[in-house]
Amino acid sequence: SEATRDDLLAHYSVDPDHVRVIHHGVDAERFRRPPEGIIEQTRRRHGIDGPYLLFLGGIEPRKNLPAIVRAFAELPDDVRLVIGGGSVAWNPEGRELLDRALHGLSPAARRRVKLTGYLREPEKVALLAGAEALVYASLYEGFGFPVLEAMAAGTPVLTSDLSSLPEVAG
Repeated sequence: SEATRDDLLAHYSVDPDHVRVIHHGVDAERFRRPPEGIIEQTRRRHGIDGPYLLFLGGIEPRKNLPAIVRAFAELPDDVRLVIGGGSVAWNPEGRELLDRALHGLSPAARRRVKLTGYLREPEKVALLAGAEALVYASLYEGFGFPVLEAMAAGTPVLTSDLSSLPEVAG
């Protein structure tokens, strides 16, 4: 991304003429909306009923999950929050911060949060397609694949305006 290029040039002695940005893409066929039956089957397998917002990614501090959880607590009682992704071994603080944020929710709000752990690609596509929106409030991203994947699946995206995210989602 241009944001990553800017970071590279700001922190290292690199000739700007030697750095080119080549944007990533996603396979639109892979992220095409699956049949409703597949979406519903995946939702049931993960215990998701009713409308939901989806976060996808590793559980680490830069993903800003505590802010997502706090904002979720303000939403109507019929909305769920699905957190798709697992803890990352190199930064266990992300899970600790998420657990603290979840502990701060009312019991009723906490019951509306579903942690799926790591999702295989077909599950990810089905949950993306069934979500009301992808919620991606990351503080820093080199690119932000989930944003592009959600858009390819036809799912609205709520994202932060930091680092590469305005460039990817723009």
